[in-house]
Amino acid sequence: FGFRGEALPSLGAVGRLSVAARAEGFDAAEIAVAGGRMGAVKPAARGRGTTVTLRDLFYATPARLKFLRSERAEAQAISDTVKRLAMSAPQVGFVLRDVSGGGEGRVTFRADAEPGDLFDALEGRLRRILGAEFADNATRIDATREGLRLSGFAALPTYSRGAAVAQ
Repeated sequence: FGFRGEALPSLGAVGRLSVAARAEGFDAAEIAVAGGRMGAVKPAARGRGTTVTLRDLFYATPARLKFLRSERAEAQAISDTVKRLAMSAPQVGFVLRDVSGGGEGRVTFRADAEPGDLFDALEGRLRRILGAEFADNATRIDATREGLRLSGFAALPTYSRGAAVAQ
């Protein structure tokens, strides 16, 4: 889906990162990196898919902590990023958990993989994230020109929101 993982080494250098994955027909495996130290690849128990977990961001570089905004503002920025990623890949499931209280944490956002072709899946995902009102006031776009393809949904000119959120 276009993600190649360039940021993962950086995240593993400043936080506690783990990646667990299983492809169809293969055993699951997990690897952890904390403060730049990579652990061994270990067997894992999971279904098909990938889970990326990042905890204690900047624990290894405390000087960076002072540049973070409030917990609430950082959590909102993370949520917005995950939602944008979820809109870009509607056939992929996403779960965002707040683990600040420890343990498995509470789910703050969930978007299961959407069924159907690209447009059906995207419409379902947009309905989930932006709401039914957006989906009901959007038009499908699928155009090709000079070798480039543009596809997705755009809000009708008569649709507007009072705030810049979700634009």
